[in-house]
Amino acid sequence: MIDELSRIETQARAQIEAAASIDELDEFARTTLGKKGSLKALKKQLGSLEPEERKSVGQAVNDSIASLTTLADELELSQPLVSHNLRVLREHALVQVEPLKKQRFY
Repeated sequence: MIDELSRIETQARAQIEAAASIDELDEFARTTLGKKGSLKALKKQLGSLEPEERKSVGQAVNDSIASLTTLADELELSQPLVSHNLRVLREHALVQVEPLKKQRFY
């Protein structure tokens, strides 16, 4: 079960880091952390383990959930993606730029 957890976490981290939009992060959250997600399914299997193993595997699953949630929250959108999207919006006259010293307000 620890091997399965490791596989899920590795895939989830790759999915988070490859996400180029909020929609892709939402897809990650749904398929990995959601009610029918892979980590919730793994938690349901804990009941079949011996008490000591259940405790350690359960803690590992909870740690993975917390770690992946934090990572997804921190990444949300990368700076290059935000810059690219703002440039496209500016080119189509959908936003205006107001420079103020070294900052730009959209």
